Amino acid sequence: MLFEQINEILYRVVCAWSGVPLPETDVARRTLDLAAIIDGVGGLGLRYLRGVQARQRVETWIAEVTC
Repeated sequence: MLFEQINEILYRVVCAWSGVPLPETDVARRTLDLAAIIDGVGGLGLRYLRGVQARQRVETWIAEVTC
């Protein structure tokens, strides 16, 4: 529980610091994607695959936001 809350706080701070708009409705989904990316780096099998898929979603989203 604490780990998930810390992830959310960090994600909000990073988005605010970098000027990336983060609507309240997207916070939970984006936070889960970020955690999956980090977790998947050292993972094997499904952990790795979830991380790759999350990275693709985040890259698509950030390209839409910055264009």
